[in-house]
Amino acid sequence: LPDVDSWVIVDASGRVHLRNVVHKSATTAKEAGYFAFPAAVQAASSRAFVDVPFGFVEAERSQLAGACRDWYACSTHAAIADAEHCVTVAMPHSPLVTFGDIFRGRWLRKVEPADVVFAYAFNNYWDTNYCARQGGPLVYAFSLELAPGSYDPIRAARFGQECALAAPDPARARWQGSVLDGSEFALVDAPSEAILSPPISVSGAEVFGIERDGEKLSIHLLNLSAQPTHAELRVPWRRSVRAFRTNLVGERPQSVPIRHGGSLSIEIGPYAPATVHITLGASPSRPSP
Repeated sequence: LPDVDSWVIVDASGRVHLRNVVHKSATTAKEAGYFAFPAAVQAASSRAFVDVPFGFVEAERSQLAGACRDWYACSTHAAIADAEHCVTVAMPHSPLVTFGDIFRGRWLRKVEPADVVFAYAFNNYWDTNYCARQGGPLVYAFSLELAPGSYDPIRAARFGQECALAAPDPARARWQGSVLDGSEFALVDAPSEAILSPPISVSGAEVFGIERDGEKLSIHLLNLSAQPTHAELRVPWRRSVRAFRTNLVGERPQSVPIRHGGSLSIEIGPYAPATVHITLGASPSRPSP
């Protein structure tokens, strides 16, 4: 097996972040590499999920007969859940996953409930149209989150996208060695208008676009769940004076009441998008830290 340098970081929320650098020799021999993530769930009743752009797929239950079950392509994360717990694995550098076992060329007709996610990191089974020697170092970042209850697609999608945005670039020169220089990690004091000015707090839906025109914000939301949801929005440190919602192209405006304190709420149907337009007022005084 190749040498692997690994760094493990546990943040204040209990999430586990892993950085792996695989040092392997280039070879044209057929090979494949995986990272395994076993989950302490009830395997007999577990369900497996992968996210796709603006949605998710549940392995087996969401699939037609004849669809590929030997591996799955995910956008940012994969998850295994039972009725009580959900383990989500964000994998910005490994977009293929398998559930329960590695790929063995059996061309599965059914995926059985499983308690392990395999990140299908690399293979050179197919040697057409790309370099199949796969020499190292190869960089793979993963993050894990354990959450109560079954799979929540909104929470999982936000987690996966946060990790994708924070992931190190495998092509950067510092990864050519085996020592981190510390600049991959940073602490940010909150609230910080350096990240998004003004900062926006959103819960209950996924944000897939924000536009600003002076003191007007347009926030594009998506409900990734099969159930209706109430999205809560608030612009800290700024006063919202007017709000209305439209469809994605700005048609059919409907006024949205603003609560005391500046927050607002809208209902979004299953798998549906919505756009909220907010006009901002003057900045109130910030409380002392």
